[in-house]
Amino acid sequence: MSLRGSTAFGDVTAIDRRLGLVRLVAIVLAIAGVGMGARLVVQVFAAPDPNPACVANDSDACTSIDGYPIGLRLDCPAAVDSCAAELRLTRLGLDTFAPNHLDVQRVAVFDVDFRRVCGGVLCTFSGGMGVVVFDFSDGTKRAIGYECPGIAPCRATKGWHDFGDAVALPT
Repeated sequence: MSLRGSTAFGDVTAIDRRLGLVRLVAIVLAIAGVGMGARLVVQVFAAPDPNPACVANDSDACTSIDGYPIGLRLDCPAAVDSCAAELRLTRLGLDTFAPNHLDVQRVAVFDVDFRRVCGGVLCTFSGGMGVVVFDFSDGTKRAIGYECPGIAPCRATKGWHDFGDAVALPT
């Protein structure tokens, strides 16, 4: 299917035809056994993976906890203002979603593993998001997400993209 219309770069149909021609040339070169020429053309048009595979930097990294796709552990000390806000928010979420939780033994802040969310496709979200994992005295864990959409206050979530019971810090 070809798009029709114009852009600052020219006619969309013409651009679509040119890209198709380049792909065709790459295939013909590969079939003809040109070797380096075909590899070069394919490499030039191969996009890098926007979401590289997660390489664990913590025992909880690159796992799933409470449905959250846990990515790399972030160095986020409570002394840093943005980290302190995320930690206060997720602690409020923990106390709200699991009011009878055991004593917290460890708190760790993680990025989201976008490889599992989006695969090899570039995906973006407005604002920031992450996951805080709380380790309890009995060895169990609980993940609480935080999302800052940019157009609304940051909020803690009890499930991946579960905004139904999200909580925000009092203003």
